[in-house]
Amino acid sequence: MSISPLILDEPFGSLDAQSRTLLQEELLRIWGDQRKLVIHVTHDIEESLLLGDRVLVMTGRPGSIREDMQVPIRRPRTMESRNQSDFVELKRHIWEQAGARGLISSLFFPVPSASRNSLKWHTAGGWRITWK
Repeated sequence: MSISPLILDEPFGSLDAQSRTLLQEELLRIWGDQRKLVIHVTHDIEESLLLGDRVLVMTGRPGSIREDMQVPIRRPRTMESRNQSDFVELKRHIWEQAGARGLISSLFFPVPSASRNSLKWHTAGGWRITWK
């Protein structure tokens, strides 16, 4: 099956805190309706955990994936999810892995089981997305 992901590269980076929060909630609502694969690049760890089902923690230059982790926080997620102990622990873990210059990519999957999707980074050819 061919899929066309929605790729977002720091879409909320220049927004004030209130607008960012409102648009994050709106993106979650839209994603809940459409269930499209989303690749979301951000430096914001909380945003990545709130929005993604899978988080890729990347190193600085040259960029490589340091860690590929599933986000075990149940959906639907809300802004209040940020206060849950498992959310706070994941945030701490990612901060330790990424450091001050790390880049975070979060992936939203259109089906409940993220294991049905495969996204791999190939150094020669960029992202390769397969659907099983």
